[in-house]
Amino acid sequence: NFFKTTFRNLWENKSYVIINILGLSLSLACCIVAYLNYNFAADYDSNHLNQDRIYKIQVAKSVQNQEVPYGITPLPLGAGLADQLSEVEYSTRYTQAGMIFKKGNNVLDEGIGFGEEHFFDIFTFPFKYGNKEAFNDPGQIILSQETSEKLFGQIDPTGEMVTLIKEDGSQLTKLVGGVLEEIPMNSSVHFSGLLPFDEYFSIYEVDRNDWGRFLAATFIMTNSNQYPENVIKVLNNQFITIQNEARDDWKVTTYTLESLNTLGVNGEDLRANWLYQAPPKPAIIVPFIMAILMLLIACFNFTNTSIAISSKRLKEIGIRKVMGGNRSQLIFQFLGENIVLTFISLALSIIIAMYLVPAYSAMWDFIDLELNFTANPELYL
Repeated sequence: NFFKTTFRNLWENKSYVIINILGLSLSLACCIVAYLNYNFAADYDSNHLNQDRIYKIQVAKSVQNQEVPYGITPLPLGAGLADQLSEVEYSTRYTQAGMIFKKGNNVLDEGIGFGEEHFFDIFTFPFKYGNKEAFNDPGQIILSQETSEKLFGQIDPTGEMVTLIKEDGSQLTKLVGGVLEEIPMNSSVHFSGLLPFDEYFSIYEVDRNDWGRFLAATFIMTNSNQYPENVIKVLNNQFITIQNEARDDWKVTTYTLESLNTLGVNGEDLRANWLYQAPPKPAIIVPFIMAILMLLIACFNFTNTSIAISSKRLKEIGIRKVMGGNRSQLIFQFLGENIVLTFISLALSIIIAMYLVPAYSAMWDFIDLELNFTANPELYL
């Protein structure tokens, strides 16, 4: 009887029902998009298992009497840091360069990365084909899944040759030693191909001890989750003078450490940040505020129309009371009708979000949103 009355009442007020369902479902779908947009930034670099122990060394210099942070670091700074500092388990230098990939008629103008020996000990990049042992061979290259598919298609390319063309037109050939699983878009370290760091010195004829040259990043992984205060002291005591003597036109005032937990989100505050960074804060906050406002408007409209419709059912309430209905049963009837309505709206909002999420994601080059109920259980809440 409760359910029959509920659906009879909803059918008799079709216009009110349609308006409320559409309002609630559209606003809930926007809330889902806004949450996924926020979660994309909040989960930046969460694909790395050692995220809590990884820090990026950064510099600050005085600009018009203000300390301005920079994302780059001097080339020789990271050499052997793990041997010098007991708090550091691994250290690695990382930089990027322009490079063209060529395989047959397939040509890609992509950037290439260079990482040191313990790169894969610090960062979590699962292999789809091959393994990290190939990274120790200077004649081999590690490809991202996207680059591999563009050059070789869906096959396993390990053992195949790929040609790399430098900006000056000179070429070198490398053996594909492995292919990584797809690198998440919300990872600060992102590359199309990766070569051992020693190849950076030989390919570009770079002086290993040139303190006037800068890299994209120097990373350390500590032995514990505690902030490594001693590392900051050593960096500032031993390496500021060396750097400033090498570059009188670019003097460093201090070294800092940025945790990988916050690196992506704080990336927009850095100058010379060569890594990927999270969407700007307004791009995260504004959609969230707009979605909440839309949901509030839909809720106010839903509340007002529900009260207006219920006032027309005084005769039904009177008959129920006469027939022995009590207060709790009436409350259950009216709440039940509204709960049915909201669940219909929720189901429709998920359907709308399935189209809205990829459409919103396609608008921006720096985000990749996916409506995944198994990988994101917080979405249910």
